[in-house]
Amino acid sequence: MIIRLMRYLASHKAVFNIDVDVNDKASLEQALDYLNGELLGDVKSTREFCLQGTARNKLLKLRFVHRGDLLSKRMLNNQLDIAWAEKVRSDLSSLNVRLSGKEQAVSEFIFAHAALSHPELVDKLVDFVDRITIFSSMPEGKLLSYSDLVSVGLMSAVAILLYAPEEKDSAIALFNALGKFRDGSYSDRFAGALLVRLYKERGYDDVACDVFANHLASFMCYPDSRWSTKIEDIETAKLVGNVQLVMALKEALVRWGADFIMSQPDEYLNTFIRPVLQDEDALEQLTVVLEPLIAQSKQAEAED
Repeated sequence: MIIRLMRYLASHKAVFNIDVDVNDKASLEQALDYLNGELLGDVKSTREFCLQGTARNKLLKLRFVHRGDLLSKRMLNNQLDIAWAEKVRSDLSSLNVRLSGKEQAVSEFIFAHAALSHPELVDKLVDFVDRITIFSSMPEGKLLSYSDLVSVGLMSAVAILLYAPEEKDSAIALFNALGKFRDGSYSDRFAGALLVRLYKERGYDDVACDVFANHLASFMCYPDSRWSTKIEDIETAKLVGNVQLVMALKEALVRWGADFIMSQPDEYLNTFIRPVLQDEDALEQLTVVLEPLIAQSKQAEAED
């Protein structure tokens, strides 16, 4: 299978069609090598891909296609004769988010699962996610977003958590990098709701708790005004006394606090942590962790 890169201008945006046979490991590997080696090969090429000759990053028309058609949930129903089609279709339904209009995100998710179904390709998909993380984390970094407004790499990170959870650190690093943007992974309406559903699908296990902890910790810097609508889907009864979540929260708070000055710590605890944990002993443990961050915040205010 040959990757066909078709570039033409549509509303001043280049279109990148990566034609991949999801039944063929060699085709999937070639697609990943193209993504990692050319489009995201280094900072310069990634910036060129992001900006496309302008001063502002573009909404990217990067499309994963199979025999010319965009990989889609509909294609899983009747066009792809592959053993895992029902599994992916079921998982997309279980995540229970509004996928209408998110066609590019869905195509990336299907592509990611296809790659992860081959153990030899796991590292290459992780490399794809890591390259986006590095670029987004740089001081001059920007969001790489599809024209459907979903961040490139987000659905691959979700697929990693579902199908290759041993690589969770790569997924969390991407969520954290994107979460430092106003419309990044944690506060974004679509991505935030998607992650909340993911926690439930994983049964609030250790993997889910590690992601959830960073999700909550991010709000110490970038509060989510829509959190009250998302917390309705959190099964808080399953989190009371969850030792793994408390441990993960301690680590996540320190990680986020190292980069940002915390504002309104009491409000943060009462708005985002107390409704989830419903455990005063756990809150006390987290308050101890927050004390040096609170002191740092007060010192910064005094200096201003």
